[in-house]
Amino acid sequence: CCAAAMLMVGRRSCNSCRCPNGKASRTKCVITWIYTPMVLVGVFMYMAVVTSEQPDKDLKQMIDVFSNAWRVDLNWKVFCVFMGTCMISGGLAQHGVFGPVLDIAANVCFIPLFVGAIYYHLATSTDASAAIVYLCLACLRLLACYLLGDGDFNVERDLSTEFAALSEGEDGRGFQATWEKRGKSVSGHS
Repeated sequence: CCAAAMLMVGRRSCNSCRCPNGKASRTKCVITWIYTPMVLVGVFMYMAVVTSEQPDKDLKQMIDVFSNAWRVDLNWKVFCVFMGTCMISGGLAQHGVFGPVLDIAANVCFIPLFVGAIYYHLATSTDASAAIVYLCLACLRLLACYLLGDGDFNVERDLSTEFAALSEGEDGRGFQATWEKRGKSVSGHS
């Protein structure tokens, strides 16, 4: 449904999530909008903490699965706040709210989140197909950003270009000339 809506509204929506034009961008943008409901799941995780004294049956089962896997007794409220924060901040980051570097970081962090979801479904003998689809989408989104030339992976190159320009200094003589112009020496003594 979300993907169909994204394809119908076209470039205007792609620009709203700061995607440059192109096939990689369209793929990234569609997947970003498919992930958007996860922000609501994160809100529901927060609401569970605020409105309940005890976790419901399904949430308790999830916490028990991960407590057994990690051999740690997880506090359900801390677990819900952590998962809610991951989902909300990750969803917002993928829409470009926190910049291109955290967009990529959120994409990378969603991969273990979905692997954990698959593990949970396999441990409880429930259908893991949705989690598998989301894992594939996370990998495809990362691939679209990296291999197909989407702009977010150019952040490192942009920063290194800026650093190189700074290292040449304002008059081309490097850091020393810049610092001397400001009345300081390179060795740190004025």
